[in-house]
Amino acid sequence: MSPVPAFFQRLWLVSAARKALAAGRPRAAIELLDDPRLVEHERAERLRARALEAMRRPREGPKADRASEILSLLRGLAERMGSGGASGSAFVSGSANTPPAPSQRQGAAVRFLLAVDDAGAFVGAIGPKLVIGHSRGGRADLPFLADVAPDHALLRTSGPSFHDGASWRIEALGTSRIEVDGEAVSSDGRVLTHGDRVLLAHNCGFRFLLPDPASASAVLELEGGAECLGAHSILLVVPGAVGRVRMGERHHHHVRAPLGEHPVELRYEAGKLRLSSEAPIRFAGEVDGAASEELVVACPPPEPRHISIGEGPSGQRPFGIAILPVEVE
Repeated sequence: MSPVPAFFQRLWLVSAARKALAAGRPRAAIELLDDPRLVEHERAERLRARALEAMRRPREGPKADRASEILSLLRGLAERMGSGGASGSAFVSGSANTPPAPSQRQGAAVRFLLAVDDAGAFVGAIGPKLVIGHSRGGRADLPFLADVAPDHALLRTSGPSFHDGASWRIEALGTSRIEVDGEAVSSDGRVLTHGDRVLLAHNCGFRFLLPDPASASAVLELEGGAECLGAHSILLVVPGAVGRVRMGERHHHHVRAPLGEHPVELRYEAGKLRLSSEAPIRFAGEVDGAASEELVVACPPPEPRHISIGEGPSGQRPFGIAILPVEVE
């Protein structure tokens, strides 16, 4: 068993620090981020800045958290009562677009985290309907710590057909406002096209990309400092070969990474992620195991799986990929 690669060590440190900060322990987060392995690490620097800000304002966090919890409770109460309330109220309920809780939704999204060496972290989400909202609402498939409602927007995909390509549509939930390329989205929603810029709040937006015309899977590049589960990009993965996700150096690859002449392909099929490449691919640490051209990982993964691509001849390090479960706070 070989030592854990440095890339995965850095990934673990940043993940542990983010979890400590979310639990209200900014000092513990800073201690993790002070590790020498994170020197000049961009994501660690951003997280350190957030932890220092939390330490400077120790009394404001609990109040803000409590206010958010009360807001979520009031919104939920209004929905259960089915009362429309006063005109223009923020607690309008009974909308056909109001989603039930995850435990009540049929076909809730499958999620995973994908960390790619030299390319950063991605949230993977699989499902025909994905709810975007505030992380403290507890119901969003794609949660954000931003000025968005607990249930702010809905992403739908119809998938490709023989005559039409993939179709992704965004719809507002309740009284939420969405803008696409500066125009407000109507109650009927709007079909997204490659390059559209979507604004959900002043501090939450994304660029919608369909980089591969032969694939129905899309990428959301987050903007305005937004993060989703600690990542700055989201992969909307469509099951099967029609939704293949490719990682490599070309402009049509979903994940841009320096993989040279041997890109990696990822597909989701029947509860499993299949990763394939023409380069040797193996689970990291399994030095004695035979490398193959394909690996299969359960999705969502029950535990982190670290994958190395390439043999690393002449001292060249192999390329690293990690597939991790989404931790629910």
